[in-house]
Order: sequence, then structure tokens, then C-alpha cells
Amino acid sequence: FVDGNHENFHRLENFPTITKFGGKVQRLAKNCFHLLRGEHYEINGFKFLALGGAESHDKERRLLNYTLWNEETITEQEANKAIESLEKGVDFVITHSAPVYFQQKLFKNLGFPYNVYDDSRSCQQLERVLHSLVEKQEDNWKWFMGHYHVDVDFKPFYVLYNHFYCIEEDKWV
Repeated sequence: FVDGNHENFHRLENFPTITKFGGKVQRLAKNCFHLLRGEHYEINGFKFLALGGAESHDKERRLLNYTLWNEETITEQEANKAIESLEKGVDFVITHSAPVYFQQKLFKNLGFPYNVYDDSRSCQQLERVLHSLVEKQEDNWKWFMGHYHVDVDFKPFYVLYNHFYCIEEDKWV
């Protein structure tokens, strides 16, 4: 499904969309599903909000529609859908990138200059979702992402790269 280093969004569009886990997914194989942006899912008794997406940082070295896709960006409509679905409650938010607030905390902790964070449109949309989540729900949620190629535990934010997090046992594995 991957050309170059990123998703082939035009190829993904051709997979069938079905309802599973209480939300829309694309079936990629018999037991492999693409969770769609802004959708709310209930899996094994847990409530998930999926909102993948992030702009490529090296656009100048990529080819549009081969290794770079306009669809990488989280749209305002996708973020609005995610915010609406927060009414159902959420245990886990799954994203690729992070809200600006968390990036500032992450990069400062890793020793980077404070102004190194990504203020892209996708990260701004995630910031909107974070503000709504905090407004609508107590701090009984976790946010998982992987974009930053480190393993970090800044409760309730978790960056996963080389490790896994077992949600049933509530611990790193």
C-alpha cells in the first residue's frame, strides 16, 4: 500500500468502506482495517477516536501523488467530526502527529529549542480536538502517537516507536 515513504491515498480510496466497531473503516484484507479520520470506535470494551494524518516535513524532496499527498493533512471537517464524536466518550485517541501543546512539552523535554514544534494545519486541528476533549471529559483518557520516532510517556500522552502499550494491562511492553 505504500509508494515511497507515505501512504498512497489514491490507492486507499479504492478499498471498500464498511461499518465495523461502530464506525466506518476500510477493509484492506480479511482482518486488516484502516481506521478513518474522525471516526469513533468501540473495540473490546474500549472507546477509540482515530485521527491520523500529518504533513510531510520534507515536501521539497517528495513527488506529489507518489511520495507526497495533499490528503496527508487533517481537514477542518475531519477534526469537527472527531470533536462531535467526543460526546460518546473516549478512552484512547490515536493519531500520527500531536497537538501543538504536547509538541512544545516533548521537544523542550528532549532538549530542542522551544520554537522547533510543528505548527502545521494538522497539528492545529489536533490542538482543537485536545481542547474539546479536555472541555468535555475528565482526564481519564490516553493519547497515542508515533510520528516523533521516540518512546515517551508524558501521561496522558504516549509516543510509541520501538515499544508497545498494552491497554488491557495499562503498561508498556
